[in-house]
Amino acid sequence: MKLRNITLSLIALISLSNTAIAQTHVAYNEEVLQHVEKQSEIISRYNILDLTKKEFLPLDVVENIMSEQSIASTPILTDKNYNHCIEHQENFWEIVKNGVKVAHKAQNSPKLTDYQKYEYLLTTAKMLSQITRYIGTESDVDISDYNNMKTFLFFERLIEHKDNYNFIFSNKRGLITERNEIFGRNYKDLKELQAKCDEFPTIRDFAEKLYYSKCRSIIEAKDSTEANKISMQILNDWLIDNYATSDLWRYAEYGTEKYVNMVTFYYWRQDDLFLVTTIDPDGKIGSTNYHPVGSTIIHEMIHVMQKPPASKEQPNDNKKENVNAYGSRFTDYTTELGPTLVNLVIDDYIYKKIHNIPLDKAMKYGAVNDVHLGELIVWFASKLKKYPNMSVERIILQEDVFNVLYQYSLDSKVRDNKIINKYTNGKGL
Repeated sequence: MKLRNITLSLIALISLSNTAIAQTHVAYNEEVLQHVEKQSEIISRYNILDLTKKEFLPLDVVENIMSEQSIASTPILTDKNYNHCIEHQENFWEIVKNGVKVAHKAQNSPKLTDYQKYEYLLTTAKMLSQITRYIGTESDVDISDYNNMKTFLFFERLIEHKDNYNFIFSNKRGLITERNEIFGRNYKDLKELQAKCDEFPTIRDFAEKLYYSKCRSIIEAKDSTEANKISMQILNDWLIDNYATSDLWRYAEYGTEKYVNMVTFYYWRQDDLFLVTTIDPDGKIGSTNYHPVGSTIIHEMIHVMQKPPASKEQPNDNKKENVNAYGSRFTDYTTELGPTLVNLVIDDYIYKKIHNIPLDKAMKYGAVNDVHLGELIVWFASKLKKYPNMSVERIILQEDVFNVLYQYSLDSKVRDNKIINKYTNGKGL
């Protein structure tokens, strides 16, 4: 995906008397280019297969969409349900182009400062530049691409709130919106894993047992100060590797709020779609358990990447007056399999670092479904190293990983040790 080094002229898009704002067009161009470069790096590094046959909207096309001539021919807005659900390609472009029109109109709003007006246009250009279209087409977009879904959400938000700046550009800690790249990045990998587990449902049962196992708390509270410190170092590296920022969660002590140590997903019709992540600063999990705080944050950030950036409504729901699309907190424990395994690997590393234990030693942490947890952790850690640039869901889908997990999801009396030995070099777990 080569970037075209063309100039997006901010001055051509708006006419402002403030010279300082007008002179920011160079920085504006650079920010848009950096945004596209970042998106390209993520898709390339993490091998997001679904996007490799597509290209980002060229910047001259972005400039054209934002032009006075294009705005003058904006299609009539017919979709006013704000239900966070793309019906089809025509619906996608209707919302996008009407959103651009709103950003243009905002330049004349007395409620906005010059910088806020600039931010409307800058973010509009960024969101347009991350639209992916099929190579060789003019406007043929895959409405299931996570970038396209989030672009739709942004312009839907813009149409609904217009020049109410704080409703569009809120930067509260822990609030995750469509402007956060990490949101939804791996949702298709999770869907593929869920479909695979429909064929092998005992994997889902194993995920639930692992998630609720008391053996998961492998670090004692007495080591929490040192464990939290190490975990935050690991978290910092994870954020860099995953192009994420440190404002994606906020802290609240367990017991003071209803939703702590979890991601809460809000997507009511006629309301904004967003996530809120709240973490206990000391690593408390429930009333008695403890997990290093950095490890817990990574667990929740994996969930953020799993969430599709859309409501659970269906296109036909768009014709209904009232739809409750919130859904229940848990519908499928497959969502917990990857985050829990990553948690275990991190916590095992921290425990061994504190107590000066070799990393390849399998500790006696207990067992889940007659699988020794310490051995499972060492084995899965090796898979994380083998597949460094994959989502944890895609790692689990690899043949040498899924087949072993499937065997260990079965009752020990019916497991096929030949399959286990084949993928573990005859060592088993």
